[in-house]
Amino acid sequence: MSIKLSSRIFWLGMFLLAGSVLIGAAQLFLFLKNGTWPHWVLFNVLYPFFPTQLFGWFLSPQDWFGLHKVVEVTLNFPIVAVMFVLAVILANIGKPE
Repeated sequence: MSIKLSSRIFWLGMFLLAGSVLIGAAQLFLFLKNGTWPHWVLFNVLYPFFPTQLFGWFLSPQDWFGLHKVVEVTLNFPIVAVMFVLAVILANIGKPE
């Protein structure tokens, strides 16, 4: 009774899709309540996993300015969009035959 890897990938995509819908719904609820859209980005999720030295470079780079711009733009993507895109990719990779 083992589950195929493709089926696991598909369901991971479905859970990410459900999560992105729930986060989007929470953002919509907070917008309707407070009148301002909450800006939840990828950086907020990854922040606890940054080493201290890397975090210092991210806040005030001394070199590698081009890389800093690329990382900054990437980490400022909305988390809902990132989860939705990952969900669609994983669901299509693991879709059942």
